[in-house]
Amino acid sequence: MNNKFHTVGGTVTTKEVEDMVRLCMKHLSKKEYELRIGKETIQYAVDILTVCHFKEGNASHGGSKSIKINLGYWQFKKGIQTFREYKAFNKDKHIGEIQTYNYHQSLLLVVAHEVAHHVQHKQGSFIPRYRNTWKKSHGLCFQDIYRTLRKDLVNPMCTVDGFYSDVDVPQELEPVKKKRTSPKQRLTALCQEYDWLEYDDEGWDFFRVEVWDKRPEEMDDAAYDQMLDHSHSWKEAYQYALELIEKNYEHGKTHGV
Repeated sequence: MNNKFHTVGGTVTTKEVEDMVRLCMKHLSKKEYELRIGKETIQYAVDILTVCHFKEGNASHGGSKSIKINLGYWQFKKGIQTFREYKAFNKDKHIGEIQTYNYHQSLLLVVAHEVAHHVQHKQGSFIPRYRNTWKKSHGLCFQDIYRTLRKDLVNPMCTVDGFYSDVDVPQELEPVKKKRTSPKQRLTALCQEYDWLEYDDEGWDFFRVEVWDKRPEEMDDAAYDQMLDHSHSWKEAYQYALELIEKNYEHGKTHGV
């Protein structure tokens, strides 16, 4: 099994998802919830877990003998998002839509949803209060179990300073792409920095851009010929401008900023 997945929100490991399943199951095992969940039931939920990353056609799922979490689920986004639930209970203040602040908070919500389905189908028929509702996919049994997870465990973690906040556990950052600077932009910047340096791209047909030291004492035939030798491209012109600046430093004649 692949133990590491690269998602829109950063790297996620199978172990992280297992920990989320275990967290949810341990919460539901509290005596006051009367769901008849013990250590073996908790471990069973972890053992039947499958983690995958498919962009299409493979929704997450929770059943009596399987829990599947798809890290490529359509609802997952990077950064702040409004995480929406099924229309039937999306407006519910406890189990409906909620704002999340990173991918891992959204993932925890999906895990909680599928764990609630797992407990619904595995334990529901043994619990008297669910005997007539456990079979309906998003009926009262599921909603009651999911509410127990959301209200008392998950929702308090889905805050700007909550689970996987940037302060506590930094998200993996995408590499910063360096902004490319063209030779023309570099040459223009040099001419702005050194007031004695000048360029012109309105020249004759046989060269593309002129670059010269515009001080009178430097405007001789040799300098003009040298300029022509470096005028076929912006890159060549930029390199020639650097040569002029280096030559200027050597003679102690810097007049730029």
